[in-house]
Amino acid sequence: MLRGNRRLDGILIIIFLLAFLLRVHGLGVQSLWYDEGLSVSLVGQSLAHILLGGLDHPPLYHLLLAIWIRLAGYSEFAVRFLSVFWGLLVVALGGALGARLLGRRAGALAALLLAVSPIEVWYAQEARMYAALAALSLASTVCVVRLVHGDRRGWLWVLYGASSAAALYTHYYAALILVAQAVWVFLWLLQRRDWRFARSWLLAQVLVAVAFLPWSGVLWRQWRAANTTYWPGLLRWHEMAARTALGFAGESLMVSHGVALKLALLAGGLAVLGLVAGFLRAHLRWRVLLLATYVIVPFVLLYLLLHTRPKYSPRYLLPIVPGLLLLAAIGVAVIGPRGVRRWWDVGRAGLALAIGGSLALGSAYAATNPLRDPGFGRDDIRGAAALLSRSVGASEAIVLLSGHMEPVFAYYYRTPNDHCYPLPPGLPASPSVDDVVTLDVLDDLNEVIRGRRGVWLLLWQDEVVDPNGVVLATFDLLTSRVAVEESFRGLDLRHYVFPPGTRLSREAFAQIPLNVSVGQEGLILVSCDLPTAPVPAGAMATVLLHCRTLQPLSCDYRQSFRLIDEQGQECTRQDGPLSSEAHSPSRWRPGLLVTSRHDLHLPPTLPPGDYTLETHVYCPKPGHVLVVPLGQIQVSRAQRQPPLAGLGIEHLLGEQLGELMLLGYNIYPPRASSGGTVYLSLFWQAIACPEYRYRVALFLAGKRWARPLLPASVTALQAGDVFATQYSLVVSQDGSSREAPLLVTLETQSGERVAGPASLGMLAVRIDDRVFDLPTGIQNPRHVTLGDHLVFQGFDLSDAQVRPGGMLHLTLYWQAEGWMRKSYTVFTHLLDGQEQIWGQTDSIPADGDRPTTGWLPGEVLVDTYDISVRPDAPRGLYVIEVGLYDVVTGERLPVRDQEGNRLHGDRILLSPVEVLPPGAGP
Repeated sequence: MLRGNRRLDGILIIIFLLAFLLRVHGLGVQSLWYDEGLSVSLVGQSLAHILLGGLDHPPLYHLLLAIWIRLAGYSEFAVRFLSVFWGLLVVALGGALGARLLGRRAGALAALLLAVSPIEVWYAQEARMYAALAALSLASTVCVVRLVHGDRRGWLWVLYGASSAAALYTHYYAALILVAQAVWVFLWLLQRRDWRFARSWLLAQVLVAVAFLPWSGVLWRQWRAANTTYWPGLLRWHEMAARTALGFAGESLMVSHGVALKLALLAGGLAVLGLVAGFLRAHLRWRVLLLATYVIVPFVLLYLLLHTRPKYSPRYLLPIVPGLLLLAAIGVAVIGPRGVRRWWDVGRAGLALAIGGSLALGSAYAATNPLRDPGFGRDDIRGAAALLSRSVGASEAIVLLSGHMEPVFAYYYRTPNDHCYPLPPGLPASPSVDDVVTLDVLDDLNEVIRGRRGVWLLLWQDEVVDPNGVVLATFDLLTSRVAVEESFRGLDLRHYVFPPGTRLSREAFAQIPLNVSVGQEGLILVSCDLPTAPVPAGAMATVLLHCRTLQPLSCDYRQSFRLIDEQGQECTRQDGPLSSEAHSPSRWRPGLLVTSRHDLHLPPTLPPGDYTLETHVYCPKPGHVLVVPLGQIQVSRAQRQPPLAGLGIEHLLGEQLGELMLLGYNIYPPRASSGGTVYLSLFWQAIACPEYRYRVALFLAGKRWARPLLPASVTALQAGDVFATQYSLVVSQDGSSREAPLLVTLETQSGERVAGPASLGMLAVRIDDRVFDLPTGIQNPRHVTLGDHLVFQGFDLSDAQVRPGGMLHLTLYWQAEGWMRKSYTVFTHLLDGQEQIWGQTDSIPADGDRPTTGWLPGEVLVDTYDISVRPDAPRGLYVIEVGLYDVVTGERLPVRDQEGNRLHGDRILLSPVEVLPPGAGP
């Protein structure tokens, strides 16, 4: 027995030495990052500033760090070494807690897992308070376990109170662990009824509270202050759980998502196994309950605290890592045998060794990966500062965006910094999403560049203060960018140069007033800025959109840019958010002018000329689409003609038509419905400069289909220039099913053929069987008119009851009364009493096969829809609304009843539907 203890003691010494080496190795290799720079900057100030809560944290860690660096120095290794001490204490205390609860072998395994834990190693190498928080919380818990198990000596009570109070003075989230301890002790007291211990416990809590009382005023002030370092929103518990598990495994900081996921699943699976096995064994039940409480209670409390204040990082739950790994140690022990007496015991022992060893080795790999893989680790502010120290010219400035990084940048940038400017200026230490950059920043930038010829722009977390890229857009559009050869992890460094005397002025943009209101919530498109110089085809056209909201928005509006040629054809489209995803419209502060940058890619085959740019602004929820013309963009010749292989031509031809070569075409869909729209793209190359502006004559089945003009710029093409033309064409509504030849010729504007024809193959045109009589037996006959040429004749509904996650089968009966010139989309929405949508299906009729442009007068169409009910739909009565809308504008087709009265919302309300509770009903 003694020999076994000595062997285990030797193993523990090796584990502790391993923990020390992992935490010291490479301690000063990586740059300090933003948070560490704040710590070093704070402790360099007066003790009074630290004691006043200068960083929104309790003062103990920073007081200790202030003392430490005055003894050890300010190097990265020195300022981080204090955290190494706390990290080693976590390993020692975790092993001690495991030995006390589960036995010495399980305690040694827990110590090993803590020694190699990626997140434990990471924060033991960071000049922040999180390793100290974990160590002090764990020390307090070890004291609780010893006290509960009968060791009631006075010094242990003192140590418990001191470690608990010290943990609270290190970080407020230590209270989560103290509450978890209290929950477990309460449950234990309910069974044991040790009222003497209960009185001592309550007295200890009172003394801890009294010890923290001097800081309570600062805590209250900090809590009441608006914390705007994050965007508002909701934090969902499953997202928090996933981020926690992956964060504990080192995702993004130390290893890739795939590696972190495997480690998290292995550790989590072992912890669950240990939890279940512990509850099934009577002698372990209370001990496992402590570990479960230690893990679950802080998670739940923190979720309740942060789910509406969603600034969350896995480091906030660093104290629960020992509890998780102790449960995982139990899981490994469950797999292994208690002793090796039979042959299968050897197999179990090998399996336990393989699984436990995989977790330990995988964790050690993750913990050391940043020293091998430059793609992981802390932001390389040191490298960026070193490059700037040797590269910034005397007539150049450095702009920090965001300016909150100034403390850590100043730690490395030792050059006199009279040419270093944080932006926005005068910000507090923590970034605020309320300090969003607007065009007013031009005044600050002009002060920066006055008398200078260049600017180095260092970007870090710029999505917080400049989420829409205003500063980048200003420099990109008004100055010249010079390539920076080096890159730095977590940062973006850009170099801009400009002539002396340059001023950044709004007059450099083509300002177009708009003043257009969108929807009913007070969103206003104020103006936009378009490029003044011609933009080459194949390049980016930068658009600045200026918006303001008069009240908080409930919808994150989006927009779709459309570039329209002189014949009204859409040449390119680009959909995206109205502003950046980080600064979505629902996060805008009312009254603030928000400038967002949009880079519109111009296809390389776009012919030179003037184009109209319009934006379609809409809410992702079904509703109105506002079409806003923005102005003209002039497109010039592509600076480099695209290669033939890069044009995306699906059907190659190589047919010469006069001075032009028809390279090929794309057509969609290849099988059209009668009355449907066909989208045709023709790809051309100039053999010589065309003498005339020709017409493209298209023939389908021997009949002239369309004869649009070529762009006016074709008469200025140079030999070898490539361009494309797009056409949207409606298939004739008469005829029968067939494959029709599609031909193209070039004609003069007067109609004389110049060249051709060239064959574009066969276009399959499908003519469906027409029905002109209403079917008998419609369940719910109705007579409602939509627009001028369509009648809704009734509907069938599969069931009037459905449960969440179920399906409603709806059949609609339409009848055309005349030709319809537009293709409309049918909407079917399941609405609750507050008009919220809980299920919907929008589609061109007959699953897209029967566009309204193909309906004949008198024709009847039987149209079916499956509406999926959302799984979270609450119990109650709902109603289905149906109607039609123009997908381009979002405008609904007017709906009128039999008396000619227009119905509210231009919709038809069907019979009620009851959503039953989950698990009930059909």
